[in-house]
Amino acid sequence: MFVAIKNTYISTECKELDSDCEAVWASVQVAGAKKLFTGSFYRPPDGNPTPVAELENSVNNLPQSDHLVILGGDFNLPGVDWDQEQTVPGSAHRQIGQDLLRVAGDRSLTQVNDSTTRHSNILDLCFTSHPTLVKNTHVTPGISDHDILVVDSDLKAQSKIPKPRKIYQFKRGDLGGLKGHLAQASDDFLARGPLSHSLEDNWQYFKDAIYNALEKFVPHRTTKKRHNLPWITPEVLCSIRKNSASTTRQRSPELQLTDMPTNNRSASPRNLLDRHTTPMWRVF
Repeated sequence: MFVAIKNTYISTECKELDSDCEAVWASVQVAGAKKLFTGSFYRPPDGNPTPVAELENSVNNLPQSDHLVILGGDFNLPGVDWDQEQTVPGSAHRQIGQDLLRVAGDRSLTQVNDSTTRHSNILDLCFTSHPTLVKNTHVTPGISDHDILVVDSDLKAQSKIPKPRKIYQFKRGDLGGLKGHLAQASDDFLARGPLSHSLEDNWQYFKDAIYNALEKFVPHRTTKKRHNLPWITPEVLCSIRKNSASTTRQRSPELQLTDMPTNNRSASPRNLLDRHTTPMWRVF
């Protein structure tokens, strides 16, 4: 068994995860992502329960901190229904399959392969601690009697930054001018003989007429990236602004004067001391 990692990544062999089974582990550190622990495992096709028991010891030695785990290999357990996450009644080595299911459940590992890798059996498996990062899995012909399992997974969640979009403000628009412009555009459309033009030309003319009318008679604004999110409601936005303003005031060196009521800003220095200092100053 082996784990191959491209030399452009910072990787380390994890000797502390070794146990008395055919398994090898390595850690990979990628900037901006959680630390990845990836392992490769092989279980001989017999009834010996030791390999899975030793694999459990190895998995239990993984750090408890938040990290990403990907474990793959040839487990040779055709008697497990991975859709239902249970063993098939009457299957060979059923107890070993139940032990593997328990190990995966205890460490919150999800098996993501649902394709057969040898005849009609799912023998080659891939477990991950973050199944939502897996984009797709597929099998391809291999060099042995097993197909190769290929898993495409991200190391961190990919967020899509929305592009700024134009919002027309119809309440501030010239609706009368808009209607007149569209009425004239309709007359021009009929006058040009739509039957003598293709469907695509007619649609483009119609679309351009509407967009030109909006640009001419309806003002617009462009959304900002920071608050262009569905959960940023007006109430949430108001709270954000208040919090930002409060933080700015706390950091301002002129806090004593800017935070005072208007009628006290022109007060004498003696009044300022009387109001905003300890009673000890009253002695003076």
